[in-house]
Amino acid sequence: MLIHELRELQQDKVLRYTNYPRLITSQILSDWVFTQYPVLLKDVIEIILNGINIGSIINQDSRYASNEPILLPNECGRTEIFNECFKQLKLFPKKDYAIELIGVIRNNPLDNENVWKREALNYSNNDLIKWLEYGHLLQIIYKLDTRFLGEIVMKDSLDYQERKIQILIQSNRFDVLEESRYLKETLLNGILKNYLFATARRKLESGIQFLSMLLNTYSLKNVLKSENENISFLEYLSQTLSSYSSSEKYFDFKVNDEIDLGIKKVADELKPILDRPVIEWKVALENWDSFVEVLRQHYGDTWIINAIAIISSGIKSKEEKYESFSELGNLHISLCKRTRCARMKSGNLSFWRTQLNFSKEINYKLCVYLTWATSKTIIEMYNVVSDLISKLSEEECLIIIRTLKSTAELSTFNSMQSSEMITFLKGSNSNEMFNYMISFRLSESTRDEFIYKEIGGESNLLSDEIYEVKFDYLVGEYFRNPNDIDLLNRIKEVYSALPNFSFHDYIFYRHYHENKVIIPYEISKNIMADAKSYPRIIASMAEKACRQYANREIIHVGKIANDEKWFD
Repeated sequence: MLIHELRELQQDKVLRYTNYPRLITSQILSDWVFTQYPVLLKDVIEIILNGINIGSIINQDSRYASNEPILLPNECGRTEIFNECFKQLKLFPKKDYAIELIGVIRNNPLDNENVWKREALNYSNNDLIKWLEYGHLLQIIYKLDTRFLGEIVMKDSLDYQERKIQILIQSNRFDVLEESRYLKETLLNGILKNYLFATARRKLESGIQFLSMLLNTYSLKNVLKSENENISFLEYLSQTLSSYSSSEKYFDFKVNDEIDLGIKKVADELKPILDRPVIEWKVALENWDSFVEVLRQHYGDTWIINAIAIISSGIKSKEEKYESFSELGNLHISLCKRTRCARMKSGNLSFWRTQLNFSKEINYKLCVYLTWATSKTIIEMYNVVSDLISKLSEEECLIIIRTLKSTAELSTFNSMQSSEMITFLKGSNSNEMFNYMISFRLSESTRDEFIYKEIGGESNLLSDEIYEVKFDYLVGEYFRNPNDIDLLNRIKEVYSALPNFSFHDYIFYRHYHENKVIIPYEISKNIMADAKSYPRIIASMAEKACRQYANREIIHVGKIANDEKWFD
C-alpha cells in the first residue's frame, strides 16, 4: 500500500538523509491522492510534520537555495503544517531555523496576518522584537494597520522601541513613524546617535530619509575611495545606496512638521556644497568642514556627526595639517579641523599623552585615537588607553564600538602591523574590551581569527557579538577542511551556546555560494541524523552531499524495466 511505501521511504538507508522523502510525500498529497481516506491522510501529513520537528526539511526559503518547496493544498495538509510551523516559531528557535519555518509558511499561506497579530499581543521586549522580525520575513508588515503597528512599536522601553523602528524601516513602513511625533523624534535621535538608519528602499519621500542618506557613513567612507570623481557628492551618495534615480528631486520632500522643517533648512544650507564634485571632497577638507559645521549648528555634537568628522580626516592631502587646531576636545572650534590635526599626529606620542591626560571629550578622543593612531603608538600607550577604557560604562563602550564600525576601516593595519599588534596583545595582560575595539583595525579575515583565538567572550556586553564572529570564522575554516570532525563539533558547540544567534544573510551567501565544497558523505549522514543541532548552512551543505550520493545510487526505472523484462 502507498502509505507503507512512504513510511519506508523515510527510513531508507540512503534517502532518509535527504529532502526527497518529504518532497515526494508533499507531491503525492498535492495530487489529492488521500483525500478520500482521512485516517491515511493524517498519517501521511504526520510524515511531513515529523520532518519539521526534527529540522530535516531544508532550504525552504526561496531567497537562498530552494527550488523544490513543499506545497500542499488546503484540504491535504496545508492547515496542519501551517499550524505546526507557527507552533515552532512561538518557541523562538534560532533565527536560521526560524527562516526555514517561515519559508514553509510563505509557501503554504493561510491566515498568516491574523495568526501573527494575535500572537504579537502576547509578547514584549526581545520576544516582541523577534516576532516583529518574523512578520517582516513573512512579508505581512506592509499589510498591517498603521495604528496597530504604532502600538506595537511604542510598547516597552526606548532601547526596544529603537530596534522595532529599524524593523519597520526595513519593511518600508515609514508611514507609521510619520503618524507619531514621538516615534519620528525617536528615529531622528537614533540616526544622530549613529544607531539607526532610515535610507529609503524605493524612492525618497521624506526629509528624514534625505537626512539619513546624507549621514550614511558607509557611503561617506566610499567617497574617499571613489574613482567616479566628476559626479556631484549628492549624486554619488544616491548611487552608492542604489535607492534613487539620478533624475530625482532630492530637495523636494514634504514638510509636514518641525522635524521636516529643520531638515529642510539643513538641506538648503548644504545644497551649494552637495553639488560639488566628489574629487573636491577626496582631496580637501573645506567641503567636509562646511558640511559638519552646518550639522553641528542644527543638531549639536552628536555621534553620527563625530563619526563623519573622523571619516573626513582621511582626505588625501599632505598639506592640510591644521596645527593651530591641536585641542581635540575644544567644542568651540571646527570639529573637522581639530580631528584632521589629530589624524596627522597619529604617531606623535607626546600629542596623544597630552590629549588623553584630560577627561574632556575623552570618548571622542578615544574614537579618533583608536581609528588613526599608528600601531607603534597604540603599543607604546597600551597601559594608558587600556586603563581609560576599563573605566568606561557599558553604554560608553557601545558608543565607541559603533563609531569604530563606521570609521576604523579607513586605517586598516597592514600585515606587518597586524602581526606586531597581535603578538603584543598576546604577550600583555590584555583588556578584552580594548582588544575588541582595536580588532576593527585588522583586515576581516585576520580580525575573525584574532577574535576566535584571543578574545574569550566572557563580557556579557559583547558575548553574542563575539560568538557570532567566532561562528563565522569556524564555518569558513570548516568549509576549507570539511573532513575536520573536531571543527564540526566546535561549530555545533558554539551554535548551541548562542541563544540569541542572529543569522545574517551575508554569511549564507558567502559560504554557500563562494565555497564550492562537498562535505564527505559519512559526515553528512551524521549531520542530517541530528540536523536541528547544526546551523542551517551546515545542514544545507550536508543535505546537498547526501542528495548527490543518493542520485548516484538510484537505479533508473528504465534500467529496472529492462533488467526485469517488464515489457517482454
